[in-house]
Amino acid sequence: MANDLEQAIVAKLASVSAITALVGDRIYAKELEQEVDYPALNYFRVDTPRIHALDGPAGLAYPRIQIGIFSDNFADLPIVSKQLRLALDGFSGVVDGFTIGAVELADERDEPFEPETKTFQRILDFIVWHNE
Repeated sequence: MANDLEQAIVAKLASVSAITALVGDRIYAKELEQEVDYPALNYFRVDTPRIHALDGPAGLAYPRIQIGIFSDNFADLPIVSKQLRLALDGFSGVVDGFTIGAVELADERDEPFEPETKTFQRILDFIVWHNE
């Protein structure tokens, strides 16, 4: 059972065969491992805005979860990002006991080529609405 949003997102991604066919289990929190096969994903919470009413917190949060796609082949980026969009954008439901009200893709962008690691990167930002 997912105890938090990040665990639920990873469980959702791991349940999508089109994503696991591309990245396997290479879905990492915050940073990639030192030696990793590509393509690979990392994720982290950017921020967590919350809704407030006049009488206090409304119990509704909408964190921004950033998912980075890393690869040594630029052609992987659009393929993996399409599957991420199909899996998450517009999703709502229960994942391993965690209820997600709605997911919306907020941004998608490429980062410059990283010469040190020789990787390309595409970043997708998702807003994930849920009750607290």
